[in-house]
Amino acid sequence: MKVKIKPVFLFEEVRNKESVGAAAWGQPKRLVPPSPEEMKEITKKIKQWIAEDVEILEPILVSDQSSFEKLKQETTLDVDIFLFGTYSGGWILKEKIAELGPIQVKWNPRNLEAVNRAIRLARTRKKLWRTKAIVIGVIETPYTEQKSWDFQRIRRNLGVAPKQVEMLRLLNERKKCSEEEVERIAKEWEKEADEIIGPTHAQICESVRTYLAVKKIMKEEQANAVTMNCAVLPNVDFVPCLGFAKMISEGIPAGCENDIQALVAMCILMYLSGKPAIMGNFWYEFKTNRVVISHCVLPQKIIKEGSPYILRDFHGTGKGVTGYGDIETEGPITILGINRGFDKFHIIKGKVFSIEDGGKSTSCRYKIRVDVEDVQKIARERVGDHHAAVLGDYVEDLVQLGKILKVETIVT
Repeated sequence: MKVKIKPVFLFEEVRNKESVGAAAWGQPKRLVPPSPEEMKEITKKIKQWIAEDVEILEPILVSDQSSFEKLKQETTLDVDIFLFGTYSGGWILKEKIAELGPIQVKWNPRNLEAVNRAIRLARTRKKLWRTKAIVIGVIETPYTEQKSWDFQRIRRNLGVAPKQVEMLRLLNERKKCSEEEVERIAKEWEKEADEIIGPTHAQICESVRTYLAVKKIMKEEQANAVTMNCAVLPNVDFVPCLGFAKMISEGIPAGCENDIQALVAMCILMYLSGKPAIMGNFWYEFKTNRVVISHCVLPQKIIKEGSPYILRDFHGTGKGVTGYGDIETEGPITILGINRGFDKFHIIKGKVFSIEDGGKSTSCRYKIRVDVEDVQKIARERVGDHHAAVLGDYVEDLVQLGKILKVETIVT
């Protein structure tokens, strides 16, 4: 998905203050606006300097109301960024242009990070508005607080369009899976694992059926994100944990327990970072000043190089399939919670302290401990139930995205 950038050159006649006195102003001074050839040459250089895969549109000179109206006509929903080139004055015009919607950034070849950040933010916003998420099964779950969702509000505030799908449809699709395809994928998953502790081949096949059924429904619904109320599945062997982990590694946001707040947070983090994200239960260890994220969907792409990838069961039940491996510790991690109104971000910057396997216990498959600045403050400011997380520092990106999306941001 390419971000489309429109180079905009502002030029207005300016009046320069002379040194003859504080109250005296000189005559209007006319400067020469850039010629079409100069604008094209600068645009050519911009294409060379920007490393991102973007589309640079035709540049435009905006100097008066007439040229502003022309820009307004050329500004479609596909224009993501106004990149301001050299200009003289133009502040009044710049304020009017801001009302057109695209993200604004000033071109400075010595500060390409500002441009690259604008591209990340524009791509994230664009992807959010092109996200259709299927919500499989009833909304209410025994493990989360939500009873219902305002789908229109989610779409209006953050762009994601959810659609509810009956669990019966998933169960029917599981029965239609090609046994040849199920066997092939199950053997691939077994081959990818360094060790299998517990799950049988038959149980891995059941995980594959759920994975294929979800992918089939997503294709029919033209969806690119998913969450599921796994608590109402008739058999624990049907849980989507391993399949969702595979999907996240494929770049598809896949969340648990029909928590749409957490799913949208995953979408944002994955779109911003280009990395796999996780979601999970979020709780505190006050004595050590840490927060903990725990759940059962750990994408293989997040596991550090050299760490064994292990297939285990689900919550020590002897059923279902989950995956486990170590992740990099000591590095930064960004955690995001979203409130029920979808108009507030809770952004947490931390450092990964440890990850551990739930083993044979009834707890979640993984538990990640994170060192934070002030766990007490985090507990007070918390919004949302499950939280999403991604390795790396994306705090400032999220703050800027909040401004663009007009949502409140809290950083702790």
